[in-house]
Amino acid sequence: FSTIAVAGSVSDMADKDAQDKLPDWLKRIEVEGNFAADGKPAYSVMTVQPISDEENSVIFNQSRVAYSTDGRTTANIGLGYRQLTNNQKIMLGVNAFYDHQFPYGHQRSSYGAEVKSSAFELNGNYYVANSGWRDADTIFEERALDGHDVEIGAQLPYLPWAWGFVQNFYYDGKAGDDLEGMKYSLRLRPFKNIEFEGGHTSTDETSDNNFVMARYRIGFNEPKYVSNVRKSGWVSSRAFETGESMADRKLEKVRRSNEITVERRVKSSAGGTGARASVILARGS
Repeated sequence: FSTIAVAGSVSDMADKDAQDKLPDWLKRIEVEGNFAADGKPAYSVMTVQPISDEENSVIFNQSRVAYSTDGRTTANIGLGYRQLTNNQKIMLGVNAFYDHQFPYGHQRSSYGAEVKSSAFELNGNYYVANSGWRDADTIFEERALDGHDVEIGAQLPYLPWAWGFVQNFYYDGKAGDDLEGMKYSLRLRPFKNIEFEGGHTSTDETSDNNFVMARYRIGFNEPKYVSNVRKSGWVSSRAFETGESMADRKLEKVRRSNEITVERRVKSSAGGTGARASVILARGS
């Protein structure tokens, strides 16, 4: 691992020199490319900015705009609050978001909660559709769905820069069947500013899907213990980095489904009276 460690150290030093010349708000901008097995890539820009930042708490805004090559553009804007407890070893958070998808006008709100430590975390989100049926084209119409997801995440043993996540999600179909499934993902931060996340989504109604996401951010607010492990050879002497301070992670992004899951059916004007709807599962982070 020595060659990799040296490369990581050189990359970190170069990034640090560049970061010192940039304003803090710019360091919190993240660019993502999402490449799924269906061959339709999506791209997004996200930022997390503090509104009120105290030693043991923070109020923040998380905003995102994403474009998919299927013609959908999704905007997300959220407000969150996080509190450090247990001598800054545990971080508790709540958040609320509004999502809007163009050009169809789908609207959704969500409410979430999170419990995070340096080696384990639990995230949950409840989604509420705020819009009805919208014309997708001359034949089909779509509607946003209510739903929820619960996710457990954990650091991989001896690799604090690598995390695994398991998520269960459910969406309440109104004109069609409900949709329930599992999402398994692996997140890697090989260098301070670069992140990869890939995984597999399986459902009871739609076809399974594999995905890979690549992200770049000028500053990840990375904990020092993660940087130290990567610089010294990428493998920690401890199985799990438990008991570390969460102060450096107060402004990491909320884990949620930013894309809107919808159901689609044939419009009555196109001969679809009584037809059951099919669910289009949103993908992406």
